Amino acid sequence: MDLYEAGGFTNQLHDFNLGIVPFPDGLFWTTATDPKNIKASFGNASASFHVNDLAVTDYFNIVNALENGALQTPVAATLSTLDVEWSGPGTRVTVQDAANGFEATLIRNSATMKWTASNAAGFSFVSDPAGTTSVVAQIGHEKNGVFFK
Repeated sequence: MDLYEAGGFTNQLHDFNLGIVPFPDGLFWTTATDPKNIKASFGNASASFHVNDLAVTDYFNIVNALENGALQTPVAATLSTLDVEWSGPGTRVTVQDAANGFEATLIRNSATMKWTASNAAGFSFVSDPAGTTSVVAQIGHEKNGVFFK
């Protein structure tokens, strides 16, 4: 049994993501965005993120994405809209790891997401118009790397 079957991904048909770009620090599935796309009020435990027309890739399942398309040829895709709203009240926590140069003050709350996407093969997806609510979400401030002191 391979990872695809063992992980229970046999019925996953689409996996839209940014791909694995070799960042020196090991991050992947991330990209820069215009700061105007983000609004946050830590004091009110709320934040929002909005993006339109983001070029992504449909790897079809997470195992293929982690293998960078080695199992099945991925296709170009577009994340047409993505709206995420975080809201509280929530539990405030502080995490500190001096050995790895990381500190964060976080608010655990919930997030509601709405999104649409399509791929070059003709598949399109529209989330529930009322949005999907997360099981876990958090907003916060963090310091790491050269900013950790």
